[in-house]
Amino acid sequence: MISKQSLDALKTFTEFEANLIPGGVVYGIIEGDTMTWVKYSDNLDLNVFYVGLKLDHNSTTMTAIREKRAMSQNVPRSAYGTRLTISSIPIIDEQGNSIGAFSMAIPKLHPVVKAFPDFAPMLSEMFSEGVQLRLTDLNKIVLTQSSQKFDIPSLKEGVSLNENSIESKAIKSKKASGRRSRYSRIWSSS
Repeated sequence: MISKQSLDALKTFTEFEANLIPGGVVYGIIEGDTMTWVKYSDNLDLNVFYVGLKLDHNSTTMTAIREKRAMSQNVPRSAYGTRLTISSIPIIDEQGNSIGAFSMAIPKLHPVVKAFPDFAPMLSEMFSEGVQLRLTDLNKIVLTQSSQKFDIPSLKEGVSLNENSIESKAIKSKKASGRRSRYSRIWSSS
């Protein structure tokens, strides 16, 4: 458990540490059932936790506060749009009462997603005719890498998948699918 008196030091530490966590992190302080302080990594685009957010009574954080024990839970993509591991540690006052929690949410990224920025630039230049590599979630393009010889500017990060796209077909069939042309080779798998 964390004492109320140590919160300022904890905030200072997390302000520095947030940008050192690969994949990003969100730190938050909850008082009662309300988030009163939040720190995001600069590279994390999540924006679901904010000052003033009221937490659900059955959330990991509220359970940790009630039970006066640190807890972690894996949260499915359906809750916040990305899979997360949320850990919460109760904050106690001078009398030992649990008055809130310090929480952190860390995205759970597939190893391919984590490694994409490292391998995609090299891989994209290995295709003599050019290529665009795209990594998607179930709904949209998450990352892209085009070679110097080939690009499809309309297919960029954040673009929603069309139900007839190669990516959507691969996701639905749960099989690799591809379309070949003399100009490009596009492969996608779920």
